[in-house]
Amino acid sequence: MPSYKVPGSYRDPSSHVYLCDNRVFRGIKADQAEVMKTFLSSSLFEKHNGTNLVSTKISNEKSLKSAGLPSEVIANYDLWLEHEKLKFLTFPYEWSFAQLKSAAIFHLKFQISALNAGYQIKDASAYNIQFVGTNPIFIDLPSFELYEDGQPWVAYKQFCEHFLAPLMLQHYTGLDSDKIYRSYPDGLDLVTCSKLFPMKSYFNLSALGHIHMQALAARKISSTSSQDGSSEKTISVKKQNLLSMLRSLLAAVRKLKNKNASYWREYEKQNSYSTETMAEKDQIIADFVQKNKIKTMIDLGCNAGKFSEIALNNGAEHVIGMDIDGGALDIAMERFSERAGEFSPVLFDMVNPAPALGWSLKERASIYERLPKMDGIVCLAVIHHIVIAKNVPMQEFIDTVLSLAPKGIIEFVMKDDPMVQGLLANRDDIFADYTPEHFENCLKNNAKFKKLDGTNQTRVFYQYETV
Repeated sequence: MPSYKVPGSYRDPSSHVYLCDNRVFRGIKADQAEVMKTFLSSSLFEKHNGTNLVSTKISNEKSLKSAGLPSEVIANYDLWLEHEKLKFLTFPYEWSFAQLKSAAIFHLKFQISALNAGYQIKDASAYNIQFVGTNPIFIDLPSFELYEDGQPWVAYKQFCEHFLAPLMLQHYTGLDSDKIYRSYPDGLDLVTCSKLFPMKSYFNLSALGHIHMQALAARKISSTSSQDGSSEKTISVKKQNLLSMLRSLLAAVRKLKNKNASYWREYEKQNSYSTETMAEKDQIIADFVQKNKIKTMIDLGCNAGKFSEIALNNGAEHVIGMDIDGGALDIAMERFSERAGEFSPVLFDMVNPAPALGWSLKERASIYERLPKMDGIVCLAVIHHIVIAKNVPMQEFIDTVLSLAPKGIIEFVMKDDPMVQGLLANRDDIFADYTPEHFENCLKNNAKFKKLDGTNQTRVFYQYETV
């Protein structure tokens, strides 16, 4: 595999990330290199390396060359680090409310720990946090710098833009902040958020101080037509006051709740399956994982994670759970909170997946580019939501599912199923080819398959293997 600079690392002129031989290296230039060496010898790094911080070690020239990094690239930097390569990367616009809240709490707690150890995190970008399963981890080590008494929190505004504003927006309005997040690669605009917040938010000290007052200041700056040429005064903030503000923010974030209504978060308790047919469905997933020795799996339309859990209990080691409903993923976050690294939740809209974004459309890769190679997939009761509700041709739906894993289970929901009837209740039935026969014809174009036995008359399971 040739080496290449990770496109998203262009923003920091003194530190760049390279991917080579399926390994992750970071080159750091002179001035930043000395700061980083000090940090790597600190008790803060030693305590958190491999847990709250992505596992990192100093790399030498021999190791870099053996990985395939060109000599001319190696010579451009004064210090090289090697980071653990994470299984799967997600971005803030693919996180549920609970994930973003978890990341915000994680960042604030880490900032407090850093200050107590003599450091501060100068960059509060949400993109500097990844999830290992349901646990957040910090990946941008150059964000740590030595703290000097009197320094303000330089990343305060950025924290509000990347974490507090989208969380409060969803808390106060019920709007899905993830959809808005795609349009703001540098965090949500505080002026815009202030306008969207309801009047009652002005009576909340956190919303007033951290969102509305910053928005007011930004509007004043933008409306100023001339400058007097004088430099801004440096603000001095006592460390104890800075810590108090961070703890206050932490308490405020913990109180925020997802006010967005979620139909699917109760689906496990309220669905059209009988006890018998649900037990059959559970067994189908367990058998699929066991007999095919599935170690990595996508649960497409995972809901609150029931079938992901069955897969993990029957031999799977890592499941990526993808669902359009953030409320359901919030429950899945709780369900797998004690299973470190085994379940990765992703907020995913199959008809509008996260595209390539940012500079030259390379800064943030699309979701399909980031998905790792998987052993299997289960796609349960999804087809009617895509083919009927969204008018996607059946062949295209099946081809997309097959492209994600070489083996899988697809549940075909018949037209006389209550869920399909609900979708057709207020529209013309233009789906003459929505039949099991057409489904099988589409499936056999690129896979061999078998229909599985079951007692459910309106739902049929197919197991496939691509050819």
